[in-house]
Amino acid sequence: MGYAQLGRPPVPPKRLGQTGGFAKTNGQPRYRGVVKSWFIHNSNGFIICRDPVCQGQDVYVMSRHLRSPLVRLRPGDKVEFYVTIMKGRPQARDLCLLNQKPAVRVRGRCTKWNEERKYGFIKSSGYKDSNIFCLATEILNRPQRRLYEGEDVECSVVMDQKGRPQ
Repeated sequence: MGYAQLGRPPVPPKRLGQTGGFAKTNGQPRYRGVVKSWFIHNSNGFIICRDPVCQGQDVYVMSRHLRSPLVRLRPGDKVEFYVTIMKGRPQARDLCLLNQKPAVRVRGRCTKWNEERKYGFIKSSGYKDSNIFCLATEILNRPQRRLYEGEDVECSVVMDQKGRPQ
């Protein structure tokens, strides 16, 4: 779902200029980075930013600073954001996704669950050649973040960087 569909103007791709490697919008610089980690239970995470304004530190981001309709991030997502220094550390504000990955909603059955390592696999008719990988941290709306073998599930699937369904 794009931003324009929700009444917000689409975020145009910006070119990195000669002025420190960032694009400017309304006089305030926007920086680019890659999501390093996202903690779904805390709704926050960290971004790798190579710009000097980030002082060589990872940039902290909270879900309330994600641009709607975005509610969470995944490691490897490319993002653009403003930087604010809070208590001597960089924090991201007004964060938007640059590489929106299309998600497909599918139904399937849990074929294997490793409780010790908190991951499992889902078999779906839409992905005959491979199983869908599922981490416990990706399971929402359940107090116990786990699946049971043989359980029917419905999930959103995206392809990882190597083309495998998750």
